[in-house]
Amino acid sequence: MSFTLNLTFRGLCALVPSEPLHFQGEQIISGLTALFPDARQSREVGGVSICAHAPKIRFDRPNGPDETWDLAGHHLELVLDDAPSGGVQIRESMEDVPHMAKAVPDAGKVRPDLLQQPAESGLLVAHLALISGEAHGIEKSSKVLEFRLTPETPGTYRGRFACAVQIRIPVAGDQAVLRATPYQPEGAKKETELRPKPGRSTVDVTISNLCRDAEDAKGLQAEGMAMAAPHPLEPDHDYRLYYELLESFAGPFPLPTPTVGTDHQGGDPDLVQGGATRHFGCVPTVL
Repeated sequence: MSFTLNLTFRGLCALVPSEPLHFQGEQIISGLTALFPDARQSREVGGVSICAHAPKIRFDRPNGPDETWDLAGHHLELVLDDAPSGGVQIRESMEDVPHMAKAVPDAGKVRPDLLQQPAESGLLVAHLALISGEAHGIEKSSKVLEFRLTPETPGTYRGRFACAVQIRIPVAGDQAVLRATPYQPEGAKKETELRPKPGRSTVDVTISNLCRDAEDAKGLQAEGMAMAAPHPLEPDHDYRLYYELLESFAGPFPLPTPTVGTDHQGGDPDLVQGGATRHFGCVPTVL
């Protein structure tokens, strides 16, 4: 029995394509590598505070509730039966994902060691290489985000960017294997089989690298409670971590910043009960 594995990335996730994306008709690339910056501890970067993140992977279980693994330095692998070899198809919606080359045209390339020896870089909490599937940008931000050097300085790269990326991978057999190998040799390897729940033809796997406050907010909203909304022009400071992944770049460092008055529905869709907000920054990006 075949099925589709829906792999979703949320939060801090740098996507490194095997070749530049052109968005001039259909494009198939040989591979796509996902790098997850290690931000488990809050720290100062460039004079701003980066919140502590909670990296994890959550996946369907065929006969029970979802399972979650914490990530603490792991090489992630998806082992597929009869793995397709057609490459990764880049769908038009991937243009909605922020692109470093558009935000900072002279930013340069990702550090080679992050692709060749990611476990030894000290910058990553996990990485995953893909050679098949369809890549989609999903869950557009409700407000326009603009890359700015300061909250008050207008930028030139702006849009309602995708807040998540989903890779839809066809699986020819009746199961796939998810494997997490720790970077440190003393760590314990984890491995599990992925199969659809009864009556379904998909398996959902989500890798998130979000601020701990954002994870807490999900629980608070589910309970009908509220969190105070951030300043409407507060940049996504966590985006600074992507610049650390570049081979040689000394700035400037524009950050995605919510703009005012960009709601298309007559209200403010970011606001929920008590002023809580659905947008917590940490958007994926293409390097």
